[in-house]
Amino acid sequence: MQWRQRTTDQRRGGGSGNGDILEPMNGVCGIGSGGIYAQCAALALIDIPGLKAEDIARRAMKIASDTCIYTNHNYVCMTLDCKDADAKAVKKEEKS
Repeated sequence: MQWRQRTTDQRRGGGSGNGDILEPMNGVCGIGSGGIYAQCAALALIDIPGLKAEDIARRAMKIASDTCIYTNHNYVCMTLDCKDADAKAVKKEEKS
């Protein structure tokens, strides 16, 4: 997997505490013992038309849970509604 490193002010982001943030080049990452299983499943599902990010995440977690002995089917899926944020960003760009 390829990673790119971003440097930022420590007050704005997470990372090592030195101000750096690691971000996957393909936009998909997995964490934890079954993270690589979930990540591989998500990469396989990401190109399927009509699947939303939450659907991909849930299917990937099911595959990881079925595959990894350290991962179970108990997880929490939290989503963010970014429509308002996107609309505000567009309005700000139009005013500039």
